[in-house]
Amino acid sequence: MDKEVGRQYILALLDMKDGADHDNISGKTWLHKMMYACFKDHEEMDYGFEPHYYGMHSRMIEEILDDLRREKLICMVSDQESSRTTIHLTEAGHIAASKQQAGDPAILRTLQIIKSMLNPLTYDELIVLMYTKFSEMSSKHNQQRDKYEERREKTALSMYRDGKVGFSLAVQMSGLNTKEFHGILLTKH
Repeated sequence: MDKEVGRQYILALLDMKDGADHDNISGKTWLHKMMYACFKDHEEMDYGFEPHYYGMHSRMIEEILDDLRREKLICMVSDQESSRTTIHLTEAGHIAASKQQAGDPAILRTLQIIKSMLNPLTYDELIVLMYTKFSEMSSKHNQQRDKYEERREKTALSMYRDGKVGFSLAVQMSGLNTKEFHGILLTKH
């Protein structure tokens, strides 16, 4: 993908509201995973993703974020309590996003859906969901693998109970079979 086109889609994503009416993105981890999920539906959205220590990663996305920060179009705010660095557009960033070409409507719809689904997730929820759906991006040196394995059952149960995922995806995320998962739901209800 051309870096300029990639930049336009990142600006568009940052300008969109999620399901909770936030336009910020919960962090760089969320951004990489959102763009990868979009790429899985739209091959032209290839940011050159590679398996990395923390899952899917794109150098192009990092370069675009650095450029946007230097141009003062985005602001990255660290929250010590949650260890997150939220990303949001500055006023100049909103203006730049509104002036750019719209982009492919199908890709923009996909990005909107993905942002609404992934942005509100906790870090554990995001990691368990993404490693379940896109295990091809889990490198053998992945630093989150042990945490993922430890937390997957509890996270899957919680996400199912909260209505964030359906039953079959929750079963897949848990690593259990359907009968085991259903049994745990009944005993912990």
